[in-house]
Amino acid sequence: MSKKTKEEKLNILHDRLAEIKEKSIEKKETENLKAENVNSENDIKKLTHKKSNKKIWIWLFSIILIIMCVYIYKNQDIIFPKEKKLKEEKNFKTNAKIKYNLNYVGDNIVLIENFENENSAKASVNNLRIKGFKSNYFFLPNKSNSTEELYIVFIGPYDSVEEANQWIQNINKKVEIIKL
Repeated sequence: MSKKTKEEKLNILHDRLAEIKEKSIEKKETENLKAENVNSENDIKKLTHKKSNKKIWIWLFSIILIIMCVYIYKNQDIIFPKEKKLKEEKNFKTNAKIKYNLNYVGDNIVLIENFENENSAKASVNNLRIKGFKSNYFFLPNKSNSTEELYIVFIGPYDSVEEANQWIQNINKKVEIIKL
């Protein structure tokens, strides 16, 4: 009987050791699974963080691009000054050859701006009147020998060149004084 009990004890011991090993293996597997879950969650967080960083950079770039476009649009005359100067010089050179037949009381008028659109000319006249100028506009072919279809905005008429020059000092544009 002692043999059986020894064998039984040995079997029981082996069984118990096997159970302990299985439990330790299961614990390790659960710990590994937990570690893998934590790692996968960290990976997901990193991916979402990277995606959000990309979105932020895309939005930032878009905003900067829009601001630059608006700045360029608003400051075209500063960025591209040569084209405007050439256009103004051309307009004033052609005006020197033009003979005007204007019927206003006074000796001088001051030509301020040229417009291809009558509504723009009216708006400019209104702005000048708000600032206190005597202003008006005319259609160039009707009041001169020119065939250019332009609306000319002017201030005046004034009785003398000195009076016209005093009013010109308040305007920050290139102007031309015409004797009537």
